[in-house]
Amino acid sequence: MTEATIRLADCYDGLLMDLDGVVYIGNDAVPGAAEALDTAQACGLPACFVTNNASRPPGAVAAHLQTLGIAATPSTVSTSAGAAAAIAQGLVEAGASVHAVGGEGVAEALRAVGLTPLRTPQQHPRANEPPRPSAVVIGFGADVGWRDLAWASYWISGGAHFIATNFDRTFPQPWGAAPGNGVFVSAVHEATGVRPTVAGKPEATLFHWAAQQRQWRRPLVVGDRLDTDIAGAVNSGYDGLVVLTGVTDIHDLLRADVRMRPTMIASDLAVLAGSLLPIAAVGVSDDRWQASGWSAT
Repeated sequence: MTEATIRLADCYDGLLMDLDGVVYIGNDAVPGAAEALDTAQACGLPACFVTNNASRPPGAVAAHLQTLGIAATPSTVSTSAGAAAAIAQGLVEAGASVHAVGGEGVAEALRAVGLTPLRTPQQHPRANEPPRPSAVVIGFGADVGWRDLAWASYWISGGAHFIATNFDRTFPQPWGAAPGNGVFVSAVHEATGVRPTVAGKPEATLFHWAAQQRQWRRPLVVGDRLDTDIAGAVNSGYDGLVVLTGVTDIHDLLRADVRMRPTMIASDLAVLAGSLLPIAAVGVSDDRWQASGWSAT
């Protein structure tokens, strides 16, 4: 290890890990990912799996990871639904009703913080209207429809707090990109004129919440996307490691805006138990790039 390189386990107290493109791709684990995470854990670098996908509860995410040979439990998973529920908890009274739009992950997260999830009524507004919720949380769900968004708009226009788990415009599917939660959130914003508080990446809330839950003071964000994972790390004040097993390639890195630049780059997760050269350690002198005794023009 050269003077400029760092051993990750000596510098960070935990890993805030993205999933798709980092730990797995589609239905398959990224080669070597399970072994790399086991080795990192043994070196004192535990992982928390952080996902913008609010549709699945932590238990379902952990069960999926276990089928891929990755040691995970519900306590090692933090979702944008959990972060959104934490925001709601800080805005409304204990036990308050919150309109839960999305998959079961949204309702479960609200229950976990002592709030009462309210599913979309089947009748039209003002027809035997149920008690108004104090807040509306919108997260992804494959069955979200017009009626869900109509009731959400009605209640938000009436003063309910508007919280979005994330603002991802697309949701990856085996056949290509499908509309994501950002499309649902945008529709409600257009209908009400109210901007939501967003919990998920690239906002800082999800990363800060996940780190605070584990009492980590200096976590390392690991991801494959510059616009969510690394931008989220920058917004959170955390270092970011981008791996090249997902959507980002060298050309993307060279064009990256300063708000999306990682601290470190690696080909895959095998580096977690090793050492890396931070990009900041690369300097320029006499029109030459220099690092660890190497130089290039």
